[in-house]
Amino acid sequence: MSELTVTPEYVNNSTLDELVTWYPGQSGPQPIELCLDLEDGTFWFRVNPEIGRSMPARHWHGLVQRWEVPAPLTPNGANAYLDELVDDAQAILNDSTVYWDGSNRVGSVGPEGQEADERIEAELGDERDIPEDRVVRTVEASDAYIECASEVLHSTGLTAATSDEQLDRMADDLEAEAASEGMVIRSVVDWLREQRAEMRRQVEDELGEVVDRLKADTIRRDELVNTMYAWCSQRDLADRIEVSQGTVSNLLNRQGA
Repeated sequence: MSELTVTPEYVNNSTLDELVTWYPGQSGPQPIELCLDLEDGTFWFRVNPEIGRSMPARHWHGLVQRWEVPAPLTPNGANAYLDELVDDAQAILNDSTVYWDGSNRVGSVGPEGQEADERIEAELGDERDIPEDRVVRTVEASDAYIECASEVLHSTGLTAATSDEQLDRMADDLEAEAASEGMVIRSVVDWLREQRAEMRRQVEDELGEVVDRLKADTIRRDELVNTMYAWCSQRDLADRIEVSQGTVSNLLNRQGA
């Protein structure tokens, strides 16, 4: 039996997403685990770095006991669980043995430790049993802002002329606002860049429309000037269309007047 004392390793609560990792191409964040090291008594939460069901060798051989948590936890929520479950963790550690099985160092837990294991599993195994204020809500920016994009963009001040540096600061502000509400919004920078790109496309399209109108208006202006030259002087025409008399003369020459 072990004589070690459980040592909780508390989560840094300076950022909400300490226990949130979302790999590209995955539909959601990586699961987190509560772990107990039978060799040194360390008791901590971690993000499972493995995709799928694979696990590190020390976990496989029972040297580290682990419990998967069905929802990402806030740092304060994780730390509260470390305090609440430390007695059960100590019961597991007290009833554990680490030995060499001829091939590997392995860990095993006796019946009292297994009962404590089941209590921890019951506490963490169902997301519905986890208090809402301990859960980090995670969502893609495109989903978070789908119904309020205009309001969000207005609040940030994003325009087609916004620089990358300004955009990054806007993203930081949105992420901080979400964190204050217990939420991690993913891909905020990418979402803002997409919105800015759309704004720029609209500006470019409008410029194209203006250029086309100007071309048509210029042709019509020249036709009207040519007609009015029958009773107006070049100076009078220049005053009317707010150009120099030389410009009017060139215009009339192009029209064959």
